[in-house]
Amino acid sequence: MAAYTNFIAAIDLGTSHIIGMVGEKSPSGILSIVAEEKEISEGCIKRGYIYNVEETAMRVKRLIRKLETKLQGTKIEQVYVGIGGQSLHTIDYTVSKILGGKGTVSEEVLSELEQDAHEYRPDTLDVLSVVSPTYMLDGNIEFDPLGHTCNRLEAIYKLVVGRPSLRLNLMKAIEEKCKIKIAGMFISPLVQADVLLSGEDKKLGCALVCFGAGVTSLAVYKNGKLINLIVIPLGCNLITRDIMSLELNDSEAERIKRNYASARADKKNKTSIQVNFLNGEGKLSLSKLDIVVEARMKEILENVYARLKDVAVADSLEAGIIICGGGAYLKYLPEVMQNRFGMNVRYAEICNGIVEEESLSFVRNPENTVVIGLLNSGTENCAFEEKEPEEEKKEPVKVVNTPVNENPQITKDKKKGIIRRGFDSIMNNIFEDE
Repeated sequence: MAAYTNFIAAIDLGTSHIIGMVGEKSPSGILSIVAEEKEISEGCIKRGYIYNVEETAMRVKRLIRKLETKLQGTKIEQVYVGIGGQSLHTIDYTVSKILGGKGTVSEEVLSELEQDAHEYRPDTLDVLSVVSPTYMLDGNIEFDPLGHTCNRLEAIYKLVVGRPSLRLNLMKAIEEKCKIKIAGMFISPLVQADVLLSGEDKKLGCALVCFGAGVTSLAVYKNGKLINLIVIPLGCNLITRDIMSLELNDSEAERIKRNYASARADKKNKTSIQVNFLNGEGKLSLSKLDIVVEARMKEILENVYARLKDVAVADSLEAGIIICGGGAYLKYLPEVMQNRFGMNVRYAEICNGIVEEESLSFVRNPENTVVIGLLNSGTENCAFEEKEPEEEKKEPVKVVNTPVNENPQITKDKKKGIIRRGFDSIMNNIFEDE
């Protein structure tokens, strides 16, 4: 098989796993997944934040090597990465410009306003992305202001902000330690929304809730624009930890959570399952398990509910709530949320036309939606390309005819003779002219 020479590579640095994926894009933009690899991120990433740069770099290096093995020898030169973490949220930023009575809104004017938003520096926070502008022309909303005339143009942006160490630690781990160039950084919940939500979902209004291992993210859309993004520092790893309190180790607790846990407790359930306790095998009552899980999930859902109610458009989300992430697949979770939130709740699916049919097996894993979103947003070739060395331009050598081993006195006499003959010739010409 020939080596791959044109592909996009992406890495999602999550709380439970670091996921790397490589894909090729067709001329129409449909993804074909070429390779996927994972590394456990326990001990170096917590709640989406890199707190151990050295350990993260070591695992990313290992991940890259495993991906390159599947690329038939082609090296990965650069990667797209996602930015997540509990400090992520949106703030509004307004910037205006006076154009005069006959001023026209041009692309240059809109670029200036957006650049101003990028350069804004809120206290102790870093502006990571500028999205979803709303334009006001002389106080009136205009969705497409280009070419319109007005006196005053105002743009209201959604700035995605987070603590500066989110970006800095990513760059330290990948560019400085791994020596891999970062082709681009994208906001993880937003690229995830781009592959899970249709244009109609965003237009009608919806809330995308991702139940991750370390955090739960909430992204609200209306009229095709991002209204609010917030990351809640409560994840489904807490459920695993609570199950461990039933005298189970972490791997056994995680297995039970994935296979048996329910978001709704049924105290009448008399079923028991065989488990490996710390002190040996035994039976665990499912009703006892569900009581533990329900309590923690209720805490997470109440936090989501409170944040959603703070959003102005919360009562007009016609497309309802869409859930994703590994923790979304607890039994009865959609029904529990629907009763609490009073809205329709459904599971997210990758939109049609994002991934080709032959690669759909990668899509079925709920942990892969962020990395697929990164691949979908990437545009640059991430394959290492051998560059031919440029030929050095050499200055032409000037050849100087220098007499060798010539007597200095003879040379001096020759010069005198030449000068003398030249003088006599000039004087003769003068007399001939007269």
